[in-house]
Amino acid sequence: MTRRVAVYNCVQGEELNTIQVMMLSELARSIPYWKFNAKKDAYSDVGCSKAKIEGRAALEELISKAKRGKYDLIVVKEVNNLLRNTELLMGLINDLSGVWSGFHVSGK
Repeated sequence: MTRRVAVYNCVQGEELNTIQVMMLSELARSIPYWKFNAKKDAYSDVGCSKAKIEGRAALEELISKAKRGKYDLIVVKEVNNLLRNTELLMGLINDLSGVWSGFHVSGK
């Protein structure tokens, strides 16, 4: 079954962000049953607070699209790259349940 995939990254520096987005994109392209377009499906915020969603334009856009069913899977390097606040993370997972499959944590 084909999965529509987005990648998300949040780091402090632009150079590290570019490297990590490239690595996550490479992973997403390497899985045959994952549908991924690096120009449309890669999201990143630089210099953001990982404690909240507000103020992270790329994450807000990604969540909005995921809620509308555009993505089945979100790929992140580490869970804390998405949100460090467990309560907000669990709320996000709950909001998206039934619309998508989940997260893939690359751990690289």
